[in-house]
Amino acid sequence: MGLTRILPHLYLGSQKDVLNKDLMTQNGISYVLNASNSCPKPDFICESRFMRVPINDNYCEKLLPWLDKSIEFIDKAKLSSCQVIVHSLAGISRSATIAIAYIMKTMGMSSDDAYRFVKDRRPSISPNFNFLGQLLEYERSLKLLAALQGDP
Repeated sequence: MGLTRILPHLYLGSQKDVLNKDLMTQNGISYVLNASNSCPKPDFICESRFMRVPINDNYCEKLLPWLDKSIEFIDKAKLSSCQVIVHSLAGISRSATIAIAYIMKTMGMSSDDAYRFVKDRRPSISPNFNFLGQLLEYERSLKLLAALQGDP
């Protein structure tokens, strides 16, 4: 599939994409969010521009506790006028879930709309049912937060 641009500063991809220094340089990507226990950190990315979310793609992993930290990391890249890639082994389930959560939080979309937004750009995404359920939980928490802050 290759890497996919989701937003001007946000890419979704696989381990293979991230380890390809030329591809990363061509796309101006200098921040890496790795959603895995095992994918290696690229040698050419410094520690301060790398974040690992240590989860496996299975039906009992908790991704929800990592979403706010992941979104902060993506925003840190954006505020530095840099591009960031979120990746897992294949860029289909774990990393796609993080990208969907980012779209939900920053663009105010429902989980369904954010899923479609990412799927339109990267048709191969397929978050597992566990992660989809956690996105619905995240959507509820975002709505509750908005209600507490007085946003419509």
